[in-house]
Amino acid sequence: MPRLTITEIASRVGVHKSTVSRQARARGLVGEDGKVDLEEYQALRQTDLDPALQTTGAARPSEVTKVLSGPQLSVERTRKLAADAERAEIELKARKAELVSAAETAAAEEDVWRTVRDKFMAAPRAWADSLLEVTEPAVMEARLRRLFNTALREIAETLERDEDDAAGRSDERAPAGAPGGSAGAQAAA
Repeated sequence: MPRLTITEIASRVGVHKSTVSRQARARGLVGEDGKVDLEEYQALRQTDLDPALQTTGAARPSEVTKVLSGPQLSVERTRKLAADAERAEIELKARKAELVSAAETAAAEEDVWRTVRDKFMAAPRAWADSLLEVTEPAVMEARLRRLFNTALREIAETLERDEDDAAGRSDERAPAGAPGGSAGAQAAA
């Protein structure tokens, strides 16, 4: 049980003497002669000290150290490293403009639903004349289906056009009804 000075222990352990001094004093290992038992200090480093705090920062209070020691401490440190890495990845994607904020997404979604609502709220006025003379249910269903398909296609084209305008792209889409055009472009008979 050799008792050494803080400087000697720091040299043997490979950390700065201020680290040894801080840790040994916090655990009451420094004797009246200013020396520390080497074996006690090494045992302390093996069991109670957070490896991340062995060269920098203040020592943890003993009650916290007892709660987070050994394997549990490693698990917590691994969890923290994973969270830090995930946060850094999110920040990088945000800086590269690969992420869209929730507020922007909600606003865009609101615009889409507003467009759909407006189109269908205007439908009765626009369709009334073409449905007045229809008396047979099958013909009425076919015309309504055709009108609904047309309205949905127009909504899709409007949204695609708005998306292209926002992205700065030219309109390179196939015309509605052409092969490769919008899904649902075929009107029901």
